[in-house]
Amino acid sequence: MESFEITGKWWLPNKPEKKVHGTLNYSPSSGGELKIIGLLHDRPKVISDGSEFQDEDLILGMAEGRFITCYKCRKIKHSFSFIQGIDEGTLVFDVEFIFEGYHFLREDDILFDEISINYSNLEHWLLDFPLSFEEYFDASNNETKLSFKAQKSEIKLYESSELALYLKTNLNYKRSKYSRSLNQITYFKIFSMDTLHFKDWMDGILFDLKKLISFSLDVPIYPILIKGKRNDHKRIHEFTKKELLLPINIFYKTNQTTEKVYASSLIFSYKDIKEKTSVFFSNWFRISTDLRPMINLYNANIQNKKALETQFLNFTQAVEIYHRRTFSESTYIESELFDELFTALCDIVNDKIKNADARNTFIKKISYINQHSLRRRIKEVLRQLKEDDFIDWDDGECRLFGDKVSEQRDILTHYEKERADKLDYKELAEYTMKTKEIVRICISYELSKY
Repeated sequence: MESFEITGKWWLPNKPEKKVHGTLNYSPSSGGELKIIGLLHDRPKVISDGSEFQDEDLILGMAEGRFITCYKCRKIKHSFSFIQGIDEGTLVFDVEFIFEGYHFLREDDILFDEISINYSNLEHWLLDFPLSFEEYFDASNNETKLSFKAQKSEIKLYESSELALYLKTNLNYKRSKYSRSLNQITYFKIFSMDTLHFKDWMDGILFDLKKLISFSLDVPIYPILIKGKRNDHKRIHEFTKKELLLPINIFYKTNQTTEKVYASSLIFSYKDIKEKTSVFFSNWFRISTDLRPMINLYNANIQNKKALETQFLNFTQAVEIYHRRTFSESTYIESELFDELFTALCDIVNDKIKNADARNTFIKKISYINQHSLRRRIKEVLRQLKEDDFIDWDDGECRLFGDKVSEQRDILTHYEKERADKLDYKELAEYTMKTKEIVRICISYELSKY
């Protein structure tokens, strides 16, 4: 996503006759900002504190020959002059999403049938992905000849009743007076069997793909290019007479980062899954739904630099979520026996404790005492990973890890000054990294199931 500034006319979808002049600025780091001169609505009778100037769901524009839709526009500044007249006032909007190439008249109309997206650092994941061009170099008789034989490629990764996922390459050729460059751009291309709203694309498949690549590379990633297409937005090719769907470019704030990818941190790449992509992506989409809170906690630590304590607690909670969602019910005694004990204990509490709030608190705590502790859950997870050869820890290492993580979690969440003063941050950092590794192994373990 490249920065731009364009100037043109802007209006509301339901007021196309009331156009105003303005400029739209965009950069990946700060997002979109629309500055307009004049009013989008009819002139208010009374101007007070600027509350008359409201946020707008959609603002349409025609700027430098480009059809623009600004989506989710939040008013951040306003100014006006009674001398010059209110129509000369200035409004500034923060624009969350920009669609270039199409006018959406209603929010419900922001629908797409396919999306293409390229992520940062994707080339590190695409190890062993075939090049789409061959190079021919010849230097003789004081002449140098360089030629390329180019061919676009498209590989199907996955298909279901809901979507089809491809990897596709394009060649980007740039020339200047003294240089030539030819770059291969590889991106995901997704076809939805049902037309989806943009929000569903962002919260669904695009979010899942972003988390997958970020997880495998162990660095934050962001979209470099994203285009949408609609089956009703097309033209006929002048020569082939084939229907061509017209792209709609999509821009939004991406929080770009430049973290280096280390080969030692790479969990898997395209090379590792290319013979089983259908099963692999099927598993990923499954666990992205079944283990969404776990993956979101892991992804939150990767995408944003957090305090050591927060990282540790997120990774620890991710392990607990994994156990709760993938292991059978974990209790100390059978449910029937616990129900009897629970009833008896509740009778005692109701009889002895008169304060209603205290009584309810005790009963709620009693209802959880049959569930396994964090320490027990961690040890069960490690036992499973060890049995299936995903870790080679001995029993002592597994026991120590469960004890240490549980102890450090309790110190951080159940504050007691004497215990907190003894917290060893060097040891906390060590177990934060170990817990992160266990989360990675758990996710890899689920991906291996087929």
